[in-house]
Amino acid sequence: MNNEFNIHKMIGLIYTTAADPEQWPELLHALANFVDTVDSEQADNSDIIRSENLASLFGNARTNFSLATALQYLPSLEPDKPEQQNSLSLSNVSPVLLSHFKNALLVSKRLVDYEEQKDMIVTLINRLPVSVIIVNANAEIIECNSQALSLLESGELLYVDKRRIESVNESTSRNLRSAIEKMAHSAPSSKSDLALMLSHGSDESNNIMVYLSPIKGSDMSDSSHVAMFVSRPKSQPFILPSSFSALYSLTNKESEIAALLVRGYSIKEIVNKRKTSEHTVRSQVKAILSKTGLNRQSELIRLVLVGPGENVRDSMRLLGHRSTLSDNDSNTRTIKLPDGRILAFQEYGRVDGVPVIFLHSVRGCRIEIENLAAQAALEKGIRLIAPDRPGFGLSDPKHLDSVLDYVQDIETLADTLQLDKFSIAGYVMGGLFAKAVAYAIPERIERLLLISCGVTAHSAEDFDGMIPLYKMSHKLARKFPQVLRMLSSIMVRGMLRNPERFFNQFATQLEPCEAELFSSQEFREKILRALQEASNQGSYHIAREVELFNHPWGFIAADIKIPTIHWHGERDSHVPCILGRKLAALLPDSQLIIMPERGHFLPYLHMTEIFENLLASLNNKLM
Repeated sequence: MNNEFNIHKMIGLIYTTAADPEQWPELLHALANFVDTVDSEQADNSDIIRSENLASLFGNARTNFSLATALQYLPSLEPDKPEQQNSLSLSNVSPVLLSHFKNALLVSKRLVDYEEQKDMIVTLINRLPVSVIIVNANAEIIECNSQALSLLESGELLYVDKRRIESVNESTSRNLRSAIEKMAHSAPSSKSDLALMLSHGSDESNNIMVYLSPIKGSDMSDSSHVAMFVSRPKSQPFILPSSFSALYSLTNKESEIAALLVRGYSIKEIVNKRKTSEHTVRSQVKAILSKTGLNRQSELIRLVLVGPGENVRDSMRLLGHRSTLSDNDSNTRTIKLPDGRILAFQEYGRVDGVPVIFLHSVRGCRIEIENLAAQAALEKGIRLIAPDRPGFGLSDPKHLDSVLDYVQDIETLADTLQLDKFSIAGYVMGGLFAKAVAYAIPERIERLLLISCGVTAHSAEDFDGMIPLYKMSHKLARKFPQVLRMLSSIMVRGMLRNPERFFNQFATQLEPCEAELFSSQEFREKILRALQEASNQGSYHIAREVELFNHPWGFIAADIKIPTIHWHGERDSHVPCILGRKLAALLPDSQLIIMPERGHFLPYLHMTEIFENLLASLNNKLM
């Protein structure tokens, strides 16, 4: 009965975790402890669970719990593929626990997908040039941008009562609710759009124009959501984006007319305002509609507000690129790559220093260097250049079929900065891409600097001492990449929602000197800031890099002829030192420096020494 009780507790924790991403570390540890409990009690042959099968299913907790072992018995998690039974019958494992675990993963995925979609909507509407409110059929607010929030908080004509939009005028409230309900049950189309003028007193400048447009809502709902574009047409200035005018070849006068139409002015009002004839205005409106390929003024308003205007188009390109840095806080520079993507990077140290392009870890980005090496670079005369890899920070995403696909980005960056030769450095996962660059363009590379890097783990010896999260990630990357992407998204979101909890758990896995470093609140804030910036386009590219590491690279380490300096902590529990030793043995010209009593975070403690050694190597004075 005790085992049965434990299983029900475990199922409860599984579903709690599905709704709360912060619980994933607890679930993994609980599963590992559960194996130990069952083993120690030598459970009987109960149909509910068998200890020997659980041990084979989840791995032995004393040699690090492996979620991958459990997941290999799960049917496919991809909805477009039929479920296939593993060759090992589920009757030999715990179908109860596994089925609940699968359901938890799917629930978590849906919740994370919903939150990410919601974040993207908020990012977009906050960049639109007017107040935007998204409501359901009952006029309840789903989202609104900052401009709309200010308008609603003023309470002059529209306000919020229990999430529902109301007007200070009861008749206006009824008309607005009726229009919203009608729009919500209309198919999303420009022909369904409706413009309302909400009056408030005799002063027309206080009137509010509401442009209603149905948008697709939840797949489970019979109705759509409704986008409300709200403005004070007679008092709120509106300038047509220059890119819109250029796109449709509008003249200056036509652009002015279009802006007035968007603000809610009628043809007659425009005639009076511009002191011109009605025939002239109508001709200009006709020309605007002809150039934009539209038939009605309402369609023009829709196109200007939600079409390819400058703000909206930039928003679409920047969906997910929600930098955590303010304009004054960032020295980020960008370049345009040959395929049209944007590459973002920052420079640290001395502008006339020895050039080193530094590639960040999988949990970092261009600002990771602020914590790692910025001050050391300045002191030692290093020009440190830190780019965001595709999909990280502010660099546009790109699907990489191989790590070698990344090399052209670095070549373009070096060309732009007029660097004929430079050293390439990589920290952890950044080391994989640094190796690819050193292999592909050796004629431009002075030195290859690797920190906490290793070969791919395969044997039990390779995995020995590796923390469960890393072991799980690498095994999932090989057999269950879709599950890795899902869990990465869930766990990154959990870390960002409750960073203190993450840091407290993380500190238990650190060496004493590293634990002291992470106890600093300032240091934690910098780490969190880098993680937020790294993952602001989502976690897909984080998981994808782990996949690339665990599959053929397109080259082998033995083919890298560049002199390499490789630093590794003897007590590294993320990339065990044995993996670093194996990598150094494969590289033809490698200097391996093992730091005793040090773990995974060498750059945070020894970057000055690392730079000193690099400079000595470049001067042929190896220390």
